[in-house]
Amino acid sequence: MLFFVISGYCITASASSCLKKGIGFKGFMWRRIRRIYPPYLLALGYFVITRLVKIGAGLPSQLEVSWVKWIQNITLTQWVSLIGTGWAYAADNPANFVTAYWSLNYEEQFYLVIALMMLGVSLLRRSFLWFAIPLVGISLIWNFILPFHSNGFFIEYWLHFGIGLLLFYRLCRLESAAGRRLIEAGFVLLALGSAWFAWFAEIDWWTRRPLAQELFVVSIFALALIGLRPLNAGFKRLLLGRILISLGAISYSLYLIHQCNLRFVGSITAFLLPANWTWASIVLQVCIHIGLAIPFYLLCERPFLNRSLVGESASSNPTAAASATPPPAAAPMREAAI
Repeated sequence: MLFFVISGYCITASASSCLKKGIGFKGFMWRRIRRIYPPYLLALGYFVITRLVKIGAGLPSQLEVSWVKWIQNITLTQWVSLIGTGWAYAADNPANFVTAYWSLNYEEQFYLVIALMMLGVSLLRRSFLWFAIPLVGISLIWNFILPFHSNGFFIEYWLHFGIGLLLFYRLCRLESAAGRRLIEAGFVLLALGSAWFAWFAEIDWWTRRPLAQELFVVSIFALALIGLRPLNAGFKRLLLGRILISLGAISYSLYLIHQCNLRFVGSITAFLLPANWTWASIVLQVCIHIGLAIPFYLLCERPFLNRSLVGESASSNPTAAASATPPPAAAPMREAAI
């Protein structure tokens, strides 16, 4: 859930930078496709290799699936299998080769919606808020009036993504104190309202999405980021800050391959540590997962990173490889995982 908030922040910053540099719908979508798809497709290859290793070790095959699922996973259209099914959680979608990839299904839809908003911003000379806030209202209706099931459409998680978009405007764009306070008040009301609903509503959380709990978490997260913003510059100079920034750089690679390595990493820690060393085992597993993600990042993700738009002129190539990073003076987050 927090990933969608961060994504809403970073992708809005990316789109805003693109418009400022004269890059429109086509250039923005090319940057997104180039940034996301090549590492993802290489991760699918990594998945196949690890499954072949498991088959060689005598474990059941996970590659004997229909050609439809292969096409869905190659094109990131697994979400189509959710339409009309009434699954409570998109992560339970059986069409996914790797469970973690469910969120990328929504992410690619967010990219397209933001790109379409860029057209509206250019034609109507309005900010993203004019288009995003009505979608927040539609998302509320979708989630509270319609069943809380996952149908694969972006609107189910636009609330979370929209909070990130509003957070970007609160931290980086709005100069009016009244406007900033209004957004903060909206986050507070959303946190209080969702907490009240979660407390009093009798909902079977196992068969329906716990939307109220999700909205409470993401609204509190947004308020925490606003509150911590003054500490941003100092934190980046700390050793811990530099470590987390480095982890942020490889977070997409870690996301793409970690699930493929679970059995392998678990076997290593079980061999090296006693069974009752629970916390030591967790720490070691995290370290090994990071260690495996670093070479994947260097070989399979880094070649497809986009150059920063900061400092580029409007006449620069709109399809150049560029990682849309928010202006350094205004943005406390990176786009490493987006």
